[in-house]
Amino acid sequence: MTALPDHDIVHVACHAGHDAGRHHEGHLVLHDGRLHIGDIAAARTDRAGLAFLSACGTARNRLDLPDESVNLLSAFQLAGFSHLVGSLWQVTDQANTRLVSAFYDHLTTHQQATVADSLHHAMSRLREREPERPSLWTSHLHIGP
Repeated sequence: MTALPDHDIVHVACHAGHDAGRHHEGHLVLHDGRLHIGDIAAARTDRAGLAFLSACGTARNRLDLPDESVNLLSAFQLAGFSHLVGSLWQVTDQANTRLVSAFYDHLTTHQQATVADSLHHAMSRLREREPERPSLWTSHLHIGP
């Protein structure tokens, strides 16, 4: 968390979960413990970059607040990131790996590519590969300008 303000892009590849004891608050499962929504939101950065959360359900809202956006993506938005990519539900590791690879390949090789364009491109590649399994290619979303 101390290094967060020093980076324009943060990509987190791990598991995510929810704590019933903390009012269904979400967290990322890291090698040294859980990183909760409140801890992420309390961090501050003015870099306004990209936070890509490669973990299941990072855009899922709290069950007890259905009309508010309280999730891991919104925590990174509160921390100062302007582009956020996360998933609404569980995805397979294989599909997620393909999506991430296509996303960064497009973002880095197309000079005018935006985060939204690159995510759309990556989702389209997954759709071409597995058209009969929309749960694999409709799970991710982009929040930002």
